[in-house]
Amino acid sequence: MNEAEVTALRNRVSPEPLVPGGTNFVTHRLDHSDPDRWEYRTSASYRGITFFMLFVGILIAGCGIFAGEGMGAERLLPLLFGAFFLLTGLVLYLQSRRRARFDFGLGCYWRDRRTPKNGTPEKLRDYLPLKEVAALQIVDELCRGNKGSTYYSYELNLVKADGSRLNVIDHGGRKAIEEDARKLAGRLHVPVLGLSDGKNAAPGPKRRSRKVGNAGILVGSIFVAAGLVMSWFLILSPVLLHFTSQKWEEVPATIVSSELARSRSSHTGPQKGSTTYRIAISYDYRYGGKSYRGDRYDITRSRSSSNIGVDEMRLIVRHHPVGMHVICLVNPDNPGQALIDRTLPRSFYLFSLWFPLPFLAFGLWAVIAGIKSR
Repeated sequence: MNEAEVTALRNRVSPEPLVPGGTNFVTHRLDHSDPDRWEYRTSASYRGITFFMLFVGILIAGCGIFAGEGMGAERLLPLLFGAFFLLTGLVLYLQSRRRARFDFGLGCYWRDRRTPKNGTPEKLRDYLPLKEVAALQIVDELCRGNKGSTYYSYELNLVKADGSRLNVIDHGGRKAIEEDARKLAGRLHVPVLGLSDGKNAAPGPKRRSRKVGNAGILVGSIFVAAGLVMSWFLILSPVLLHFTSQKWEEVPATIVSSELARSRSSHTGPQKGSTTYRIAISYDYRYGGKSYRGDRYDITRSRSSSNIGVDEMRLIVRHHPVGMHVICLVNPDNPGQALIDRTLPRSFYLFSLWFPLPFLAFGLWAVIAGIKSR
């Protein structure tokens, strides 16, 4: 195609975005490892967000499923929030499978989760014979994010001789879009219209310095690490104990002390320190011919103090007076480990289950932003 033909084609093609909106990070990159079929695959950032949504959804929904019977708040809330994360992750996963593919053996392009059967790719979504591709087009679009922030998103389109277009990909990586477009244009022997040809090119956003990007990765990693540690102590460890205690043996026990222990923070000044509480119940029991004393009533409220569910804790202490005979659960592999109630309390679903999530979400966002800025 000579320069006059390229100019005439450019005049026939709309410079406006074909697909409004976009993202502010690289979602896909062109994979050309197979010489006969090039395709766009999801980036590490996209896969990380998808995995995070699915993991959190499974974790929260699983806690809701095993929260007990009925559909009270302690069970319904985790199920609803878990379903939200799971649905979001599932949508992202299904979108990632709808890959843009250039099959040079069959001589066609399509974007579908399916692959052609019996050599009939024309039944696939967005099918287009490669011989009909007259040019590639890159279009930039200024998008608005949260709190009035702005960013550029770039889309890559296939252009036919009549000026009609077919979208291939749309994301926030200008450099990635241009690199992939040049590779495709070289293989298809067509020009690239838009930013790559230097005409009508809008200035892209200034990239942050490598130093700022490294700082974002560092801060994000710290928050992710903190979120993972809190997830272990507040979520995973109690859930694991809940399931492992299902196989513990029931043994008679006698309450020897029962009180609601309180702790007060050492705040000084006009604001008084807050008071937190924990269940302090100890009991004697025998196992394997030996005597033991346990000091753990349930999974969480005997090991950590809280100001959530204090009335319920006070009622438990009142219903377990000194001298009362109860049944405790003993770990047969470690008889010194025992508890009276293995259910997860309401405070676990109302507080512990959600507390690490903002740290994980912010940390993941900061890491992704830092990687983009480098």
